[in-house]
Amino acid sequence: MSVHYAAAEAEGWFGVIRDGLAVVFDVEPGPAVVDAAWSAITGESALPALLDLLTRDGLSATPPFAVVDWTASTREIRAIVRGGVTLDVTDDEGAHDTLSGAGAATWIERHFSSVRSATLTVDAATVASSSPLLPVTAGAVVAASLSIELAVSEQGAPAVAPVPEPAPAEPLPVEPLPEESVPDESTLAATPSSDGDGDDDDDVSGDTVVRPRRNAAAAPAPTSADLASAALASADLPNADPPAAPEAEPATVPLAGDHDGETIMTSDIAALRGRRREAAATGSPAVLAQPRVSVRLPDGSRESLTQPVLVGRAPSVSKVSGGSLPRLVSLGTGDQDISRNHAQVALEGDTIVVTDLHSRNGTFVVLPGKSPQKLRAGEPTPVIVGTIIDLGGGISLTVDED
Repeated sequence: MSVHYAAAEAEGWFGVIRDGLAVVFDVEPGPAVVDAAWSAITGESALPALLDLLTRDGLSATPPFAVVDWTASTREIRAIVRGGVTLDVTDDEGAHDTLSGAGAATWIERHFSSVRSATLTVDAATVASSSPLLPVTAGAVVAASLSIELAVSEQGAPAVAPVPEPAPAEPLPVEPLPEESVPDESTLAATPSSDGDGDDDDDVSGDTVVRPRRNAAAAPAPTSADLASAALASADLPNADPPAAPEAEPATVPLAGDHDGETIMTSDIAALRGRRREAAATGSPAVLAQPRVSVRLPDGSRESLTQPVLVGRAPSVSKVSGGSLPRLVSLGTGDQDISRNHAQVALEGDTIVVTDLHSRNGTFVVLPGKSPQKLRAGEPTPVIVGTIIDLGGGISLTVDED
């Protein structure tokens, strides 16, 4: 396994790297920034600490960034990207997969398996013409690109140098290592049945709740108070808080899909920082309360996100894989703008995600203080409390915190 970077002649991003983790972001690399980033990446719970640092001034002030977390022994990579940066991943079969942060309102997170190599490129950067690829194990750089090589043998295990034998001997038979079973990342926690618009509209299964239709004015627009609840205490990035004492991590539950439950939203970061200060003042450990999040429907009723909520004209599911059965909520409308299985809202760890289920007319989300953004079909997208989910035809939902 090796890591190399290409020095930037112009428009490079500052980054810090250590064994198994790298972060690059578009800021001026002053001494205070370098110290804060290095303290975060070398401390305990490095990934949450880096996200805490990057989002400390609120989501709207978060700079473009990329975080790459890799495990050489299992050849897995988890990547989080925002803004003008692209990750190109090559697997054992030589196939390429690309992850871009361009156009993301928050950030995009993906998990990759059976990785042979990965290259992270700053889209606007210019590589220094006379600079070769430089090796790096741990340190701070200003880079145009970052290359990670997870060299593997033919059996799929990390390659190792051969050990010389003292004398010739008959070769021993070696059984190939079994390949790890990798879950299909495209499988959702619950796979909706075909969203055909024919005569099967009455084919509704599962725990279906029929809600009366209400006009579009029922869903209020987010207020400045909603937006303020998602913002962090204002402070310049260089003046990062010193690393807090290690805290007991809450028990985690394995999640389906790309999300691992470690992503921290800005509203949670502010609450976490407040609890840390209170704990430091009282000398007692901070206790993290699990927020109760729900979806407000057009008729004003709420559906808790203790389980995924699947909404549509006549929602149904055909199979369940790796998660709980979603709550099926029929919007009680014959409007053809609303698909039978239109969208799903779920709470994965501390992250609220919305997924457009390949609906006919698409799904739009409006984050507090942001312009409407159309979701990519089938791709879970993180949102925050106060987000409005527009399904079309005057039907919208709102993400609330109880």
